[in-house]
Amino acid sequence: MRVPSIYEKILNRLEIPYRNFHCLRHTFATRCVENGGDYKCVSEILGHSSIKITMDRYVHPRMEQKREIVEMLCNS
Repeated sequence: MRVPSIYEKILNRLEIPYRNFHCLRHTFATRCVENGGDYKCVSEILGHSSIKITMDRYVHPRMEQKREIVEMLCNS
């Protein structure tokens, strides 16, 4: 029988559905950039050799952000 990890115990205690621990990296990178974090700093924190890796794999723009950009262009 497998013993749950500390991570799994915390999720269970908080009644949060299980997500692979690696998913936290994606969320962390995306939220950092959404809140104005510098891409290079985020890339270095994640230990990537280039910003391209960070942007291609971890940063996922929200539909709302895409809509705001299009609206900004339409209103200028």
